[in-house]
Amino acid sequence: MITTGRWFNMAQSSESGSRGMLLGTHLTEALSVFYLDPVHDTALEPGKDAVIEVPVDALPLNADVKRCTGKIRAGVISHTASPEQSSTGVTITGPGNDTKDYTIAVDAPTRPRNVTVRLDGGDVFFRFGDQMTANEYALPDFSANVNAFLDTYTGPLPVRLRFIVTSDSTGSADIVLDPLDFTRIQTQTWVNAADGTTRAEKPFELDFGDLRDAELLALPADGSQEKLVALSYDVTGEFGPERTLGEATLHHATNEFASIGSDFGVAQRVRSNVDAQVTGVALAISNETAATLYVGLHSDLDDLPDAGSPALGESQVAIDAGDGTPRWCYATLQAPVMLRAGEPAWIVCRGIQGSARLAVARTDVALLEYFRISRGGHLWRTFSQSDRDTPRGLARLVYLPDAENGAAAAELLLASASTQVVHATSALDPTAQLTSQRLALTGVTAGDHIVATIRSSARGTLTLQKVIQEYT
Repeated sequence: MITTGRWFNMAQSSESGSRGMLLGTHLTEALSVFYLDPVHDTALEPGKDAVIEVPVDALPLNADVKRCTGKIRAGVISHTASPEQSSTGVTITGPGNDTKDYTIAVDAPTRPRNVTVRLDGGDVFFRFGDQMTANEYALPDFSANVNAFLDTYTGPLPVRLRFIVTSDSTGSADIVLDPLDFTRIQTQTWVNAADGTTRAEKPFELDFGDLRDAELLALPADGSQEKLVALSYDVTGEFGPERTLGEATLHHATNEFASIGSDFGVAQRVRSNVDAQVTGVALAISNETAATLYVGLHSDLDDLPDAGSPALGESQVAIDAGDGTPRWCYATLQAPVMLRAGEPAWIVCRGIQGSARLAVARTDVALLEYFRISRGGHLWRTFSQSDRDTPRGLARLVYLPDAENGAAAAELLLASASTQVVHATSALDPTAQLTSQRLALTGVTAGDHIVATIRSSARGTLTLQKVIQEYT
């Protein structure tokens, strides 16, 4: 770094004599004042772009910069010859009409004036409209500009931030950066099983109660902590208006089933937690052959289905042959049924043609209460006389939400693969218009593999795209 200065030269002329008398001789006095000014590595020329490259050793190419600040240091331009000077003269009349002539010489301005700063290819993020009389000025947070620069950077490593500085006058400048705050990013891709191509979007066809893995890539071993701190994504989709009442996933299911046929029926008591207009029933059915089932919604009488009164709502559903794996089957009621919050009702199912099996859970499932089975459809009894854990038949009400009891079409969950602890969730109500979301994670430890799961409460399609994992 070179240090130079600005000279201010003052030449003083006077005529001496008696008060009121002007003499013809002149006495000239010169006074010079010196101010220290820094000279920086980059010279600025009026109206021209000056390039300042700043290498950043700690900045990886896949960085997502959260905060970036710094300073621009202003100074004079280095002169190989004496600065060009301009002069002006004044005459001052003092006491007794004494007059003195002064000549003032000042070197031409050499400090930056009307300065702009931007990164190569980007917009101006700093502007100073006057002359830079101070030696340094703070730069605002320009992290967005750095991220845009990194998106197109093809230069050598370490990354060299290329600043473009302009000034209306000569001078010099340097840029220094404060420590950066950033995470690393990994852009998600998936392999399309149909044609083997790699794509940046993943479509899902979802039904009531579906639970689907979004298949996140493992974090790279690049010297970081490999700790996921956030997931950002864009989502589009289209869903029908109906939603399941309560969580409708099959992870509660065991390897136990209750038979449904012409001689066997099942009944599961449900209790809605909101006023709901019920339009159908979803059943977790396992079957190998095609079947047709009766599904009815009945009122409660003494903790059993009220067989003496007409059903609140009824339906028949044809079920295609399956592989024996439980899946949700949806039966639409002939007409909607209004259930009040806290009012118990029974979902009753029996076979019309063929047979099937209803999956049974051995844990508490929200909104599900007693489970009963019958032979011949008349006498209801418990699933097993020796049960210690109360069984539940996996059945769900499907309803039409309104302003008072709305629910999201689906949900994205981020959980630990080893402990199953859910670290973050986000409601998904996608439309044809792209929406962007970001899920921040807390409590994740380094090396903890995170899985992303979509849990559906509706029927429709959903596409994830521009999925980015942020990690440290």
